[in-house]
Amino acid sequence: MTTIALVGTGGMGAVHYANWQHIEGAKIVAVVGHGQTDQDKALAWGVPFFERLSDANAWTMFSVVDICTPTFLHAQIIREALMLGKHVICEKPLTLSSSEAEDLYRQAALIGKQLYTAQVLQFTKAVSTLHRLVEEHRWGDVCSAHFVRLSEAPAWSSGGWLFDKTQSGLIPFDLHIHDLDVIISLFGAPQEATMYPTGDPESHISFRYRYPSRLVTAEAAWYHAKFPFTATWRVEFDHAVAVNTGNEVIVYPEDEFPIHYDTSDPVVVSTGINVPPTGWYYNELSHFLSCIQQDIPSPLVPKDRIITVLRTIEEMEQELLTSPALRRPASHLPSPPMG
Repeated sequence: MTTIALVGTGGMGAVHYANWQHIEGAKIVAVVGHGQTDQDKALAWGVPFFERLSDANAWTMFSVVDICTPTFLHAQIIREALMLGKHVICEKPLTLSSSEAEDLYRQAALIGKQLYTAQVLQFTKAVSTLHRLVEEHRWGDVCSAHFVRLSEAPAWSSGGWLFDKTQSGLIPFDLHIHDLDVIISLFGAPQEATMYPTGDPESHISFRYRYPSRLVTAEAAWYHAKFPFTATWRVEFDHAVAVNTGNEVIVYPEDEFPIHYDTSDPVVVSTGINVPPTGWYYNELSHFLSCIQQDIPSPLVPKDRIITVLRTIEEMEQELLTSPALRRPASHLPSPPMG
């Protein structure tokens, strides 16, 4: 049995807790948090509550720390967990700094422990299908791609930290990072990367990634409206167009009928946040558990890609700061490629 201390019981903490309950061979033996809400959730779950990770370690045995706190607390808690000799699973983004992420991975390697970042899209059937389509090369090379991630501004963030750039990194680090991780896992680091606020920079941003033989675009938004969560993509190949509708992947080949790929999961768990019930987190945590039991890094979320993703966002933000033209709303930009 792999025993786990869960740090943080907010939106993602509750998601992780719910999914751990469905995973054989794993058990949460401690909840670490601050305040009455965290304590009340631990009581409702029937799990001992502690205000400090060191206190939990003194009272109960666990081998893994699962961190679901606000982003600005990640690095501090990761360091504490590694000092206690634990494997670590940390929600994305790992940190808001690529250099700090490199340092945390070095610390984990020095003590022989694993550090995993929860980039959940790598554990979805839609993304695994897209990887297969790209690798099989059945319809040629990828010519262009467009990724969409839109949501109502999250209401489950306590204390307003999610809307403080110094604490969450806002849309680039908290929302778009999902799609950027997929883009880099498919195509590697881009030659050029640019972000364009399209109005309110805290509400909607467009992104462009240029490669030698393709252009990849994306958009991400926290709308100040009752907007349904929408996560889709469209990828143009030489001889087909693949679309993720949010419910399935459809490939439209030249001169052939559309091909439908089932992307449903056999295990679906309610999230309680602005994401419908899904098997994503179950798949992700099951994978990390398997890696922990083998004491190996995750092949699906390698440290080099995590660092590349963070560095790419940093470079885009630096360019935005130094280029007045990029700070203007991007309504004048041409539309993304339609395939």
